[in-house]
Amino acid sequence: RNPSRPTVILRPKSGKHTATVIILHGLGDTGNGWRSGAELFARQLPHVKFIIPTAPTLSCTMMGGASSTAWCDPPIRSAAEMFNALTEKPARIDASVLEVAALIRESAEQGVPPSRVVVAGFSLGACCAAWTALQMLMPCAGLIMLSGMILGPAQMKRSEACKSIPVLQCHGSADVVIPIFAAQLSKNQMLEMGIKVRFHEEPGGHEMGSKAVSLVSEFLAERLPAVDLEEPRLVEEARQASRMEALLPPGLEAEVGRIPDGIAVTVRGLKSQPQHNGLVGTVVGHVAASGRFSVALPGVEAPLALKPQN
Repeated sequence: RNPSRPTVILRPKSGKHTATVIILHGLGDTGNGWRSGAELFARQLPHVKFIIPTAPTLSCTMMGGASSTAWCDPPIRSAAEMFNALTEKPARIDASVLEVAALIRESAEQGVPPSRVVVAGFSLGACCAAWTALQMLMPCAGLIMLSGMILGPAQMKRSEACKSIPVLQCHGSADVVIPIFAAQLSKNQMLEMGIKVRFHEEPGGHEMGSKAVSLVSEFLAERLPAVDLEEPRLVEEARQASRMEALLPPGLEAEVGRIPDGIAVTVRGLKSQPQHNGLVGTVVGHVAASGRFSVALPGVEAPLALKPQN
């Protein structure tokens, strides 16, 4: 794990788990911000492991280019551009989907298949959770969206398997960060995909309300009951899911292991352009055929095509 991106992991006291819940935090938060919430749910689910990763630090368009932890970078510079987010694919979302899918694959390698994994998210984390769950070729146990919406849903490579994924969506009627109409729009889009959505609206703002806490607890208990992982069907499902290409559609699994867009890197070892050595740039693309990354450097007009060094 990257020490600059701490991951909170809550394991059952017995040490053995038969299900996993992955929680993705909101913009500017960290995994630690959701520790107390996860601990609350964990007390009622002694067989479940909770994983709460921390998003990378990105230069965020919606914050005027300021750095913040974020699972993606929505193309919003002002309130007038809010509708861009409804149609355009948010930058870096694929890299975050790969990270979450890698956690699901690791879970499968430990004998816990996708059908025993719930992916949850708050705010921008809810968007990333949806982008992951709705593209998976093997359905997960459920998707939980809290105070969130799906950005650029038409750009997703939706899987037929997503139709069997139950969704719990909770939103505050007075949310000024992500208005209730945006959440309702995402709900309707999922319904049009053939997905069953349990939508709950309650008084409150950009937060998880008391009723939402109860609904999440009930949803997790329903979707992740205690089971015997030695059941042949679960063993076979876990075996299949241990391969990334079995989890994600073509075009996504090929990116496994690459440096995600938006990550800061330091340039070293350039012989043809030594003046750039020591500069800190940002990864903005990747060419799989050559293994080179496009790195944007401050004061340099065009990105450089560089190979990573160990």
